[in-house]
Amino acid sequence: MSAPTAATSRHAWMEADLDGIQLRRWGVVAVAFGLAGCSPVVPKWREVDRVEQVLATNACIGAVNRWDRRYFYMKTKGREVLPIEPARDVNIVGFLFNEAGVGEYRPGRRLGDVERFIGYDHQQRRAAMGEVDLRTGEANIWFCGLVCGPSVPAGGFCG
Repeated sequence: MSAPTAATSRHAWMEADLDGIQLRRWGVVAVAFGLAGCSPVVPKWREVDRVEQVLATNACIGAVNRWDRRYFYMKTKGREVLPIEPARDVNIVGFLFNEAGVGEYRPGRRLGDVERFIGYDHQQRRAAMGEVDLRTGEANIWFCGLVCGPSVPAGGFCG
């Protein structure tokens, strides 16, 4: 056996490095495809634009830019809306609005899965929730108003 020369050692190191890059590249591709399969199905921006146009006409909601706005496709089973069902109706966009500037809520849009947005925050603020049917443009507003009721001051906490 002959001893490796500087040229062959350098060449072997470069091949090993290129193999590492190749493996890293394929690893990134595999992770990207894996995450794509797990990523939630979220409304498209143009759909959210349409939802906001519909909601802005509601007297309780008004100017949408004063809200922390969260949008998601509703999970459905027939006509009954069930937030825990796996199938999503991409014709119905659900929304959850919280008054911006209170607690952690900041103005802006957020798209995601409904489970990511639901929490138990008992801080007094205005909130709204419901759904908009993209086929008809009709809003079904389940709730719009003060979370705690009028006796609790703004920013205060209730039960």
